[in-house]
Amino acid sequence: MKRKIQEQKILFFSLIRWVIISSFIGLIVGFLVGVFMKILNISIISVERNNLFYLLPLILVFSNFTSKKFLDESQGHGTDKIIDSIHSKGGKINILNLPLEVLTTILTIAFGGSAGKESPSAQIGGSIASFIGQFFNLKGDDLKKIVICGIGAGFSSVFGTPIAGAIFGIEVLFVGKLLYDALLPSFISSIVAVNVVHLLFNLENLTDSVVNAPSFSFYYFFISILSGIFFGIVSYLFIEIFNLFKNFSFKVQKKSYIFSLLAGFVLILIYKFVSRDFSGIGMNIVKDTLNGKIFPFYYPLLKIITLSLTLNFGGNGGLINPIFFIGSTSGTVLSTIFQGENSQFLVTLGIISLLSGTTNTPLASSILAIEIGGPKLAPFASISAIISFLITGHKSIYTSQVLAMKKVENLSGKVGDQIKGI
Repeated sequence: MKRKIQEQKILFFSLIRWVIISSFIGLIVGFLVGVFMKILNISIISVERNNLFYLLPLILVFSNFTSKKFLDESQGHGTDKIIDSIHSKGGKINILNLPLEVLTTILTIAFGGSAGKESPSAQIGGSIASFIGQFFNLKGDDLKKIVICGIGAGFSSVFGTPIAGAIFGIEVLFVGKLLYDALLPSFISSIVAVNVVHLLFNLENLTDSVVNAPSFSFYYFFISILSGIFFGIVSYLFIEIFNLFKNFSFKVQKKSYIFSLLAGFVLILIYKFVSRDFSGIGMNIVKDTLNGKIFPFYYPLLKIITLSLTLNFGGNGGLINPIFFIGSTSGTVLSTIFQGENSQFLVTLGIISLLSGTTNTPLASSILAIEIGGPKLAPFASISAIISFLITGHKSIYTSQVLAMKKVENLSGKVGDQIKGI
């Protein structure tokens, strides 16, 4: 009896400890991510007002130079660095790199680079959490857990989706494994962070759009299966094309500054002669698709190309916002194939399924569907997301992910390997 009481005390104090820690992480990360997004918005408006997009090639060269000179590129790019830090360095992240990561992201996006804002937000969350954890001498799994809290809070703050963001921060580390001991602190930090951003900064997010999901029927169930196959193929192509550009950038490292300039000029030509829709974050396009607007069939492919040029030749930023762009415009392509079909429904499936297929996060993606579209969307979105997840095999835009299960036994790679080693 005495031992049981002692165990309950240990559990109780551990619970209280993590509630306090994760709430504090959520407050700090929510505030800092909110400040970052405000500065980013002001920068974008300033560049647009003064029509300074022609400076993009120089911005890519500057970002390339500072990354090579001051940042450790061996861990990968953006969110990949945070994932690799958890797997390879026990959650230890150098916070001194954070200001430069944020600065180069703001410059890249503001001057028209095609990239997302979630990666620096995850880096803010992970770096701040790691710093706080190391300051209070947290070690081992406790330090990893607090960094996971920071990642989830960072993602959640950007999109206003606390549950999906919390799960994403846990699920993105492994292919096929969840760290259940991080669930409660990750949920708390994400919920707190989202509400801090909402109360103090009142920024728009993904949940502002109203999605009208159809009632369940086997017809729409069948459509969801076909959609999962289609979006899985798009996800696979996205990863392959992005990696093609990445591998080429490694081959021309000695002339990387020249290729940064060339990439910048190519982006300017695309924006001038095709559309400025492909510049920056692109969430305005995502919202247009959710409101029923149909875009040309080449939009997903051209966004993949502009994103690949930006991030592989000097620019800094995230991949999730572009994934939403590619997924939503792929949804409009599918709606033209299924003539007369609800485009908003297919657009939402596209957003969810591209996220699942490219990042190996089917659970977080399915929960995201509920947070932006309600429970009626859940059966369709979850089926489409899981199929997309399976079709991409052992591939991911985050090559630092660790394979914790094989999707199909005969696929290459073994459990415990990082994706980049497969």
